[in-house]
Amino acid sequence: LRECAKSDMDCLYAFLDAADRTTVECAEGNGFTLVGTRVTYECSGAPPTTLSSVKMRPATNDDLPVLTKLSEALSAESRFMRDRRFGPAAARRLYRRWVETLVSETVPTTTVLVAVDNGVVVGFVAARLKDDIVHIELVIVGADARGKGIAHTLMSECMRAFAHRGFSRFRVVTQGSNIAAQ
Repeated sequence: LRECAKSDMDCLYAFLDAADRTTVECAEGNGFTLVGTRVTYECSGAPPTTLSSVKMRPATNDDLPVLTKLSEALSAESRFMRDRRFGPAAARRLYRRWVETLVSETVPTTTVLVAVDNGVVVGFVAARLKDDIVHIELVIVGADARGKGIAHTLMSECMRAFAHRGFSRFRVVTQGSNIAAQ
């Protein structure tokens, strides 16, 4: 906390194990407030079967207007939206920037795939390889396209792309409040 004050840092997040009451109480005693819970899923092995017939392809810069719009909807489920220091406008900006960064990266450790249905981008998945684990960072399907297996297919195709390169451990984190994602 002293280092943050010296660096003129406005926000610091602590990811704590809720079962460790001593650490939680220490954090609360130092001004931290709960803004959300995270649920982490991890799997190893072969990617699941594809469920949807929509087309998948790598994202391009031309997709950014649609992807940033989709990401703004995703930001509504984020801890940033609930954090009084951020709020809706800052949360949307953060997610837009996150997507722009992911799409513009040309490193082989980052993959962004879009789902295209009848020529229209209806969703995307973004993942990065870190420490031999594929971290699925963002997954969103537009409201009009939900319930058709598109998110499952995006996840499957993303996993397949990394599995072809020899990676078989996958992790995704979502907000505890995002029941649909869970």
